[in-house]
Amino acid sequence: MINISVEYFGPAKKFTNGRSSDVLKFNTSSQAIHLHKVLCKLGELYGDEFSQFIVKNCGIASNEEYLNVNREANFCDIGGDITLHDADDIVIVPPVSSG
Repeated sequence: MINISVEYFGPAKKFTNGRSSDVLKFNTSSQAIHLHKVLCKLGELYGDEFSQFIVKNCGIASNEEYLNVNREANFCDIGGDITLHDADDIVIVPPVSSG
C-alpha cells in the first residue's frame, strides 16, 4: 500500500470543505505510483470543479519541490511521468498575487 499526504492552502480549501489535508491510500503491489493517480483521486473526492481549479490556477509541489506538469493534458493524465513513493507529500499551491 502507498500513502500519499496531500495538503491544501488558501482558496483550495473551499473545495475540500475546509479540510487542510488528506492521506490518500493506494492499494498496489508496486513500489511507486504516478502523480496522475493522485490528481484523479482528488477529482473523484472533491469533484470536477476542484480538478479544474488545480489545473488552471495552482502549482503542485512534491516533497518541497515544485513540479513541472503538462497542463494541456486531461486532468487524470497530468503527471503521468512523475513518480511518487510511499509517504511522499503533495502540496496544492494556490495562486499568488502581488501588489
